[in-house]
Amino acid sequence: MTPYEFDLLMKRHRNDVQWQEVVAAVTPWVYANANRDTKKKKKPFRLDEFTVTGLTKPRRPKVVRDPGTLFGGISTSLQALGGITNANNGR
Repeated sequence: MTPYEFDLLMKRHRNDVQWQEVVAAVTPWVYANANRDTKKKKKPFRLDEFTVTGLTKPRRPKVVRDPGTLFGGISTSLQALGGITNANNGR
């Protein structure tokens, strides 16, 4: 078995385990939301609150796309490659 094949098997195993966990968590999740005190907890429970591994991959922080930062990085790269001599004076 190659490392690639082993990796594919591990991914499939993780997906199977995660699916089994979700199936097991649905019943207590529905029960908790049905008997939830809406005065104390306004929002319903999420399904991932009832699983150990969670339902999704860890969320990445949102990246702010600032044009100034983007173009500043490009001009720095061009300077490093010798394309322009000054970021404010380059072509």
